[in-house]
Amino acid sequence: MKKMRHMLPLCGLILIMLCTSISLSGNRAHAKPGDSYSADKAIAYANSCFKKKGKSYKVRYSKKYGKDLCAGYVSQCLKEGGLPMDSTWYWKSKKKTSLTWRVSNMLFSYLKKSGYKVIYSPSASQVKPGDIIFYWTHGGWGHCAICVDKTAAGTPRINAFNDPHYHFSYWTLGYKTCVISMESKTETPTITQTAICDGKRISLSCATEGADIYYTTDGKMPTKYATKYTRPFTVKKNTKVQAIAMFGNYKNSNVLSRFIDTKKVVENGIYYIHVSTSKNKVLGVPNNNLQENAALQLMNSTSEYNRKFSVTYKGNGYYALSLLHSGHALTEEDAVGKIHTNGKPTQKKYLGSSLGLWRISYLASGGMRITNAKTARHLSIGQTCQVGNAAYTSNKAEQAGQFWKFRKTSRSMLALDHCVVPGNLKKKSSFVFSGTVSSNYKIQRVTVSIVNKNRKTVASANAAPKAKSYSIRKLSRKIHFGKLKKGTYRFRIYAVDTTKQEKMLINKVFRVKKK
Repeated sequence: MKKMRHMLPLCGLILIMLCTSISLSGNRAHAKPGDSYSADKAIAYANSCFKKKGKSYKVRYSKKYGKDLCAGYVSQCLKEGGLPMDSTWYWKSKKKTSLTWRVSNMLFSYLKKSGYKVIYSPSASQVKPGDIIFYWTHGGWGHCAICVDKTAAGTPRINAFNDPHYHFSYWTLGYKTCVISMESKTETPTITQTAICDGKRISLSCATEGADIYYTTDGKMPTKYATKYTRPFTVKKNTKVQAIAMFGNYKNSNVLSRFIDTKKVVENGIYYIHVSTSKNKVLGVPNNNLQENAALQLMNSTSEYNRKFSVTYKGNGYYALSLLHSGHALTEEDAVGKIHTNGKPTQKKYLGSSLGLWRISYLASGGMRITNAKTARHLSIGQTCQVGNAAYTSNKAEQAGQFWKFRKTSRSMLALDHCVVPGNLKKKSSFVFSGTVSSNYKIQRVTVSIVNKNRKTVASANAAPKAKSYSIRKLSRKIHFGKLKKGTYRFRIYAVDTTKQEKMLINKVFRVKKK
């Protein structure tokens, strides 16, 4: 009894240690994306398992792991690449390995449940070196291989056991496939620049949730010792912002590098230029006027091209502002290249001098001030929106009527796709043309016509789709090619969308010959 009392504490200690060991073993975390897996190390090991014999490569089984089949070989590569073993996926000895280690189907399920990305029926571009490819055989993912590199043309090459393959470029092996992406990399940060009255406000973000972002503004490459991003910051002079994102054991992101021009307050693009007090009052020229030196007016906002400006940054805070429909630039230059005496900005085909450049400055009120690069005169429409309808320039910096805003819009993408048009036809033969007119705006009118050599329209048909796409085949039944006489013709298709910009989509010559 006395002896047993001395043994009880010892037994209890052993029991506690045993329970702790079981608990730790049972709670070991599964592998997960972001574990310290190195594709380079896995590939180096994968290649070491082959030896050259004659003109081909034969399997060289690892002395450590011994002979193994496809899944066992891939598991060896994963482990040697740094993937940690756990209570579900492990190798202990040649006779003690888990089924997830040596059975392809189970290895697939293990990696999928662990959270690794699975891409079914992948394209070659979606396969990266170090990834694991599974093949559908006998009703399951019964075979697997590791991608070891890619050819110059981007074709993956694989290594596999069983039916051994070394740097095999026919990577699909003729089976249905899926790929598991193994090496996780942090997404590259993105940057947002917002103009403010004394510079730019810079915001950084990363698509990898939970990632830390580090940045520099002194030209040095960012590391984990650089400034950690916690909130938007301001830059007051031109500088380069560089940033990198880091997350757990993921590979670090690529470095984001952006030059911040604090004088560039509007990005290149297509805009309406409207007064800050009225979104519906925009600059433009009336009636689609294409003439040079036509004065700009304040007009109601519509989608018409004579009210859209192409804004192009030229550096140092200066921009060229061109009307989209004509390509003519906003300028203070008259027909003979002198400054306009009446102070009215006009459109001119060529930029003869800095009179065609404008500085755009951000104001604390949120609006923009537009001044001419040469004269420093202010683009203006008066004290209020109601004072006159013509734009002019003024030496005086007024408190109202000179605050502008740039509202982003787009140019028309009106196009004709998959078009089948007539070639040489026999007299009295029929023809069915086809194709689809499409636009990013609603299509207002589509006209198909046939014009003879004297430029006379001999047949035509039109439609008003009021939709963003339209099949011209619907108009084919209205034009009878069999009635055309022998001769040369032009087949033309015009269309116009809500931008009011008519566009010729096709203008093709065809001939009607004798039978």
